[in-house]
Amino acid sequence: MALLRAADLGITDARVRDPQLVERLRRAIPILQGREDDPDSTDAGGDLIEPNVVLSHRGADADIDFDSAEESLGTLVWLGLAGPVVEALAHGNVLLVDEIEASLHPALVAQLVRLFQDQESNRYGAQLIFTSHEAALLGDSGSERVLGRDQVWFTEKAHDGATMLYSLADLSPRGDEAIGRRYLAGRYGAVPILAPEEFTDIATSGAGENR
Repeated sequence: MALLRAADLGITDARVRDPQLVERLRRAIPILQGREDDPDSTDAGGDLIEPNVVLSHRGADADIDFDSAEESLGTLVWLGLAGPVVEALAHGNVLLVDEIEASLHPALVAQLVRLFQDQESNRYGAQLIFTSHEAALLGDSGSERVLGRDQVWFTEKAHDGATMLYSLADLSPRGDEAIGRRYLAGRYGAVPILAPEEFTDIATSGAGENR
């Protein structure tokens, strides 16, 4: 809960519905819909009551409950990360996350990474291994940088379809180098080679076919 509140999402509480109540609702919905004799009605109405997490949000006069289906994708991603992050830090586990920045603000992602970099919050040596396209994590100055040069690895696809993995440290960037900007400019590789005119040609030819 503390991690949910700290993300400034307006969440004040989270709770899980009683599993027995959920099961009773699942059985009752087909009956109310007149489909109790349908052999496939066992799971009917499941979408109406799943998932089972209810989040309370701060309102002007009182807290307001939202089902998970009513939440933004970013809120659901943070909700899904919060538990594994706390568990990893508490037990010194390795946490693997694909596309860590998906639907999350860059500032929130950076703060999540700092939890694992800080010895005070990461007392048991937990490790966070993640993939990302968020160049802001690379930083453009030493004070902005949340990752060490030896912690950053790039992947680049070769013409034969193989993927090469190499470390930023092997490229020997200067301590004051604007790594984020230089990465986006293609100085370290590992960026897609795009031809803007191809996108324009595709869009204009598609528009012509629709006339």
